[in-house]
Amino acid sequence: MSIRKTSKNGVTRWQVRVYEDGRGSKQIGRNFEKKSEAEAWLMEFRQKRAERVRNPFSAISFETKVFSVEADYWIMNAELRFSPGHIVKSKALIKEFIATFGDMAIERLTPEFLSRYQLSESQKGLRPATINRKTEIVTAILNHSVRHRRIPFNPAFGFRKLAKNQKEMSSWNAAEALDFLQSMNLKYPVGSQGRWVYVVYLLALNTGIRAGEIWGLQASDINEAHQT
Repeated sequence: MSIRKTSKNGVTRWQVRVYEDGRGSKQIGRNFEKKSEAEAWLMEFRQKRAERVRNPFSAISFETKVFSVEADYWIMNAELRFSPGHIVKSKALIKEFIATFGDMAIERLTPEFLSRYQLSESQKGLRPATINRKTEIVTAILNHSVRHRRIPFNPAFGFRKLAKNQKEMSSWNAAEALDFLQSMNLKYPVGSQGRWVYVVYLLALNTGIRAGEIWGLQASDINEAHQT
C-alpha cells in the first residue's frame, strides 16, 4: 500500500495503489486532489480488508467487480461442470459480451439493462430463443458469482426472458395418416433396404411414442404373448 505524489501539466495529484487481497492479487489505483482524501480512502480500504479477514462474507461488495472478470471466473469453473461443446458455445458468446459490456461494473447489469439488450438483439432479427440463450449465460455468470461470495447479490434479479413464439401444432386425421402410410409403403416396399423407414412411421402413428423412444427400442421390448 502506498500514497504517491504525482504531477502532470502542473496539476498535482495524490495516487493510492493497493493490492485487493495481498501481494499477487489484483492491484487497485485511485487518484485524489488532496492528500487527506487519499489517506482517508486508504484507511477505509484497510478497515474493509481487515473486516474481510475477520468475516469473509460480511464485506462482500461490487467494488472493482466488472463483468469480464466474473465471466472469466465462471468459465474457469464451468469447464469442470459442462460438456466441451457447451463450453465452446459459451466462450463464443462471452467473447461477444466482453466486446460490448465487458468493462461494465457488475452492479449495472440490472433487469433494465438486460431488457434493453434484449431489444437491441431483437432489432438485429434474432429469434427470442436465441436471445434467451444469450441472457441465460449472463444470469448464470451472475448467479455463480453470488454462490461463490464474490458479489453480494445478483443485480439482474427479477429479469425475465422473452416469451417464445410457438406455432400452434396441427395433426392429421385418420384419412391423411392412412394416405401417408400408403405412400411410404410404396416408397419402401417389402424386401427393400429402406423398409425400416416405413415400419418406424407405422409404429409412430399407431402408438404415438416419440422418436427417442423408438430409437431406444430393443428386440426384448416386444411381448409376443400380448399381441392383438
